[in-house]
Amino acid sequence: FRTREDVLELFYEKFVTRPRQLSELSKLPLYPTEELLWDDNQLPRSESYSGNEVLALPKLNLQFLTVSDYLLRNFLLFRLESAYEIREDLVDAIKRVGPKLQPFAVGGVPNRVTFGGWARMALPITSIAIDEVAKPRLGEVVPAHVDCTVTIDLSRFSGDIRTEWEDLKSHDVVFLVCIENPMPEASAILAEFDRERKMLAVGKKPKRNRDFQWAEDSLDFPKLFGIKYVRGGELFELRD
Repeated sequence: FRTREDVLELFYEKFVTRPRQLSELSKLPLYPTEELLWDDNQLPRSESYSGNEVLALPKLNLQFLTVSDYLLRNFLLFRLESAYEIREDLVDAIKRVGPKLQPFAVGGVPNRVTFGGWARMALPITSIAIDEVAKPRLGEVVPAHVDCTVTIDLSRFSGDIRTEWEDLKSHDVVFLVCIENPMPEASAILAEFDRERKMLAVGKKPKRNRDFQWAEDSLDFPKLFGIKYVRGGELFELRD
């Protein structure tokens, strides 16, 4: 051994306490966050994945080490599958609402994010207030739960869309997305997205513009549209 650091490293590798899988799983968030949703190593984008690379996914075959190993593989696959579907829904909703950065003061607030479009089940938040942050349970490091009050305005909706919002009930899952400072390139991509939607509405197949496809692929989606945080939550009570 050349140095004292090499000897210490060997002792560390030999006697360090290995983290238990159950402990690692208990630290995972209940709902996927932005870290998992836009991690190309775990969830590659469908347009950028050619199928030639091997993904580090657990295999579901007829041989398992233990029952725990079988359950762990199922959990990991289900987690990635559900996160992929959630990401697709969020991407579609964010493009539809069309976030844009207003460099000039709007309502006295400079650099405010405005929304030029609309989506059926996506709305800007009027206000949000944290009501309670519960202490972690025994042996855990994250809060047991976080209660907050979120206010939205449904006055723009009527008919079936308003009925869908009003039919939300306790234990339904919603996602809160924090958007800050969308890039200027997002406006051009949103315009191309609207053009494709209009062509599909009249039964025409849109031709993908290579320039916009390159821009969307080269700039990751969260950076392009200013997505800072994504948090999932469960509805506890609805008030009018």
